[in-house]
Amino acid sequence: MIFDYNNLRAKKSRLMNGLSGFLFLLKILKIVGILSGFCLILMDSNLGWLILAFSSIITILVHWWNGELHRLEPTKDLKIEGQLASNILGKLSKNPTSEQIAKV
Repeated sequence: MIFDYNNLRAKKSRLMNGLSGFLFLLKILKIVGILSGFCLILMDSNLGWLILAFSSIITILVHWWNGELHRLEPTKDLKIEGQLASNILGKLSKNPTSEQIAKV
C-alpha cells in the first residue's frame, strides 16, 4: 500500500480533524468579534476595524469548514488517499499499516 501523506486531500482531512474540535469556539468568536467590532466602529474607535479583520479570518475558516472541508468528496483516481473517508484519512500517520487503518 502506497500512501501519499502530502496529498492535498490528506492535508485537508488533517485540517478538518484539527478544526472540528474548535468549531464551536470559532463560531462564538466570530459572533462576538463581529458584534464588538461594529460596536467599536460606532463608538468611533479604530480598534473595531482590527477586530473585524480578525473576525473575517475566523469567518472564512468556519465557512471553509462548512463548505469544503466537512464533506471532502472522493477523487476519481483509485489511490488510497483519494478513496478513504476524510475523517479516517485525517487520522492516519505518515506510514500507516492496514492494522492502523482498521483501528481508526
